[in-house]
Amino acid sequence: MWLFSVGIAIVIFVFSSQPASESGKVSGGVTIRILNLLPQLKTMPEHHKIEIAEKLEPFIRKCAHFSLYASLGFCLAAALFLSGARLGKSVGYSYGMGTLYAASDELHQFFVPGRSAQVSDVFLDSVGVIAGCLVLWVLIKILGKRGNIYVQKIHKTHD
Repeated sequence: MWLFSVGIAIVIFVFSSQPASESGKVSGGVTIRILNLLPQLKTMPEHHKIEIAEKLEPFIRKCAHFSLYASLGFCLAAALFLSGARLGKSVGYSYGMGTLYAASDELHQFFVPGRSAQVSDVFLDSVGVIAGCLVLWVLIKILGKRGNIYVQKIHKTHD
């Protein structure tokens, strides 16, 4: 899980390193692909799709922020938990690490052409981190109640 955590952090860094024009093209392209998945929009003229995509792009970007940081939170918490930390500490430390990474990422973006640092993005990213941690928490609690041997062993050795 540590490797996944590092991989997600690298993906976030790479996306944040893109100048605004390049980043806009990527998120615009993703938005168009999403629109093309909807059957009722397949026959729509391209210029209408572009208008809709331009309106949806900020939402898609925010969803990407949230999703990447939720994945980071999940992987960090899982890595800590599997390394022997208690579940509560795993979630707490992961939230702290993920939020610090989000803040450093926004600072990094401040120096990228056409990009800016936004406190609202740090907030959204930190909500993503805690969402990922909570998904792990719920999974472990469900697996533990169902008698998953691996989860039970971790709990017994660290209680």
